[in-house]
Amino acid sequence: GCNKLVLGHHRDDLCASLLMGLFRGTGLKTMGPNVPADHGTKRVIRPFCYVPKDLIATCASRFEFPDVGRCAYSDRLGESGDRAYLERLLPELEKQFPNLGKNMLRSMADLRPGYLLDQRYRE
Repeated sequence: GCNKLVLGHHRDDLCASLLMGLFRGTGLKTMGPNVPADHGTKRVIRPFCYVPKDLIATCASRFEFPDVGRCAYSDRLGESGDRAYLERLLPELEKQFPNLGKNMLRSMADLRPGYLLDQRYRE
């Protein structure tokens, strides 16, 4: 009878997803905080999507949350996956662009379709 799936994606995940879509040419998109799934019968929610990864790690450590394990592919993805690469790149970019994560979130919330190339918004 459950109708919600709660995922632990954080702000860095959303930023990396936005960049992956941009770099791969699949559109300006990321993961929404509350989106329909299974033809609208369920919702996928991401309550940590506005929280930076390092803050989550700090809080988890302070509260002594146990490590519940990782997916079988975690090590391989961490070494060579695009998401892991971009998550390692974000702190480097933040040195040049202070408040990068906050600013990327603000940009994701301030869409200006008329300034993009989507034909549906061209006059």
